[in-house]
Amino acid sequence: MHRDPRAPRPTSHRATARHAWRLAVGLALLLAPSWASAAPSTLAVEGVLTAANGTPAADGKYDLTFAVYASASAKTAVWSEGPVEVAVFAGRFSTALGSKSPLDAKALGALATPTLGVRVGKDPELPRRPLRATAYALHAQQADALACTGCLQGTQLASGSVAASKVAFNYAASTTKGGAASDLACTGCVSSKELKFDGDIDLSGNSLKAKNGTFTGDLVAATVTATSFVGDGSKLTGLALPSGSCKSGLVVIGIAQDGSLQCGAALTGDALPKDGLSGVSNGLLTNQFTEQLGAGGLPVIIPDNTGSEALAKVVVPDLGVAQALDVRVKLSNTNLAAVRAVVLPPDDKKVGVTLCDPCGAKDAKGLDTLFPAKTKPKSGDLGKWVGANPKGEWLLKVLDSSFCVPQAPGNGALCDTSKKTDGQILAFDVVVKVLSNQKAAATGLLQLALMTKPPVGCGPSHKGALFYDTSVGGIRYCDGKDWRLLADTCGNGILEPSEQCDDGNNVGGDGCGATCLSGLGGSEGDAGRSCKDIKDAKSTAGNGTYWLDLDGPGAGKPAQYVCDMAGGGWTRVYAESGALSAGWSSGTLTTATIGGKKSLVHGPYGAGAGTTKTIGLGGLPHTQVRVSGRYFAIDSWDGEAGQVIIDGKTVFSRTKVYSSTGGAGWTSTSFSPAPWSGSSVDGYWDLWTHASATAHTANAAKVQLKSSLDQDKSDESWAADNVALWAR
Repeated sequence: MHRDPRAPRPTSHRATARHAWRLAVGLALLLAPSWASAAPSTLAVEGVLTAANGTPAADGKYDLTFAVYASASAKTAVWSEGPVEVAVFAGRFSTALGSKSPLDAKALGALATPTLGVRVGKDPELPRRPLRATAYALHAQQADALACTGCLQGTQLASGSVAASKVAFNYAASTTKGGAASDLACTGCVSSKELKFDGDIDLSGNSLKAKNGTFTGDLVAATVTATSFVGDGSKLTGLALPSGSCKSGLVVIGIAQDGSLQCGAALTGDALPKDGLSGVSNGLLTNQFTEQLGAGGLPVIIPDNTGSEALAKVVVPDLGVAQALDVRVKLSNTNLAAVRAVVLPPDDKKVGVTLCDPCGAKDAKGLDTLFPAKTKPKSGDLGKWVGANPKGEWLLKVLDSSFCVPQAPGNGALCDTSKKTDGQILAFDVVVKVLSNQKAAATGLLQLALMTKPPVGCGPSHKGALFYDTSVGGIRYCDGKDWRLLADTCGNGILEPSEQCDDGNNVGGDGCGATCLSGLGGSEGDAGRSCKDIKDAKSTAGNGTYWLDLDGPGAGKPAQYVCDMAGGGWTRVYAESGALSAGWSSGTLTTATIGGKKSLVHGPYGAGAGTTKTIGLGGLPHTQVRVSGRYFAIDSWDGEAGQVIIDGKTVFSRTKVYSSTGGAGWTSTSFSPAPWSGSSVDGYWDLWTHASATAHTANAAKVQLKSSLDQDKSDESWAADNVALWAR
């Protein structure tokens, strides 16, 4: 190795080559022979470090770093160590590689062209020098004289170092040395990982047995026997597959005896035919209808040759898809040969379809026909509406282009020269055979569910629902709020549930009038069952007193009851007016002056006090109850609540503040005498307005009046009057 003479010379033990060097290196490598010992982990190396002019490097100790590479150009070392402190004398040095990082002799021995790199201090690495012998070269040269038994193990032999042709014994039980294992006689001595066939295997009539088999090519056999096949079977041959195919829009619904496919429409999802209701209901239902929609405001006068057109309009609602469509036009005019009729469909407001031009022969007076069913339009196509929804405005325009002559025969009734009119549009209809999306018809008997009470509450989501109420013997329907009775009519009255006509017919004039009552509550003999039944039968029935038989015909005696028809047919089954009836749990009664008028009231009551009564409803059919009357807050309330409870359910709970007489639902009033001396701030709630109705079907209702007051009635109190119970 050569050192730049300008660089500082190391003079001490720690002197190292930490300056810039321009060096060359020449190495002589010596390997210690060690065939009688284990593979070495160090390698002796000697070298000469010289300056660029050949002068030996100064004596001292240098930090050297050594690295072994797979080749002279390799970027990564396979082994390295250093810096190692190495003594240099007269430029020469000697060290043992592996003293810090042990060598892997086997790994180094496997390198084809190993090279050694040396770096002095932190200077760049000196040019690499090849290793002229491997770590075992000397050892291998001396191994020819090796004579021992068992002293050499497989781990001491490098892979591929012994060829089959160099051994003098048979392997794998073969009778020949080396070559193909044509006479291999062993079981389990060869792993499947060692086998790769490069030709066909001939088993000479023997069977091949395997748990699994994977083939990337074809499998050819005379007979294949298996318990199951996995796959789609699309390429299996020799199998009888169904023949034929289905047209677009159809699906396979079966296989015929001859193996052909049977096709039909799918019965689920969008594939279900829109007119398939009859098919899936076995003919009991249909949604196919013929709708005839006529123009309003007819007849319309036709202007007599004024340039203006007579107009008639039909608005077609969303009926569904048209299966056929015709336009009916009926006209009168003194001369249809001078008349033109054009219809503008919803999607065409300019050109339209010219139905007729002219609309008749000379002097023809009338036209009544269907386009295109009976008469083909002059121009345009109405047939395009088949399969479409004709929803929208249809406009008919009729133009008369000649003057009428009133003196001509038959013209006098049609021609009016003073008004400049000639004839009329008498009818304009759009006739649609429609596949309805709005309604369905039952072509057979429609059986309703038989129930003693409504299956669900009547609300907007159940509007239009029906059931047969066996408790009253009639059909009830939900109007979105209440279950109303759809009564059987007999003449202009109502057939009572217990009555039957002699011939089973409920039509007036058939001889059953004696048993057919109106049931409208106008008299004792015309008693209805409830206010709601009367309201359902006669929507114009107003508030008032009606005769009712709450228990039904033959079960009780009719009596007069007050009906709230404006509220939907409420029957007042209990009322107090002037004098309180018996049966309340507390009989505390007071005659008070309220707003200048005397009234008998419950109370006044204070904290913890109240009154309760169970009120019978007879046999009145009903689904709801509610309470009416007045609830008084007396004296200095400061946020307490008045309460009304029916069968344990609170239907009224309102608070009051002392400083507010009215407002927040309160009606101002005076109440005297006050339970304590001095002025008082009073007000009342109208229970009919503020107490909510509650679901109820029992024959009795427990009504409780109370409050949340927390002081004696001498400070805070309440009272009630005109208490009534209603049901419907």
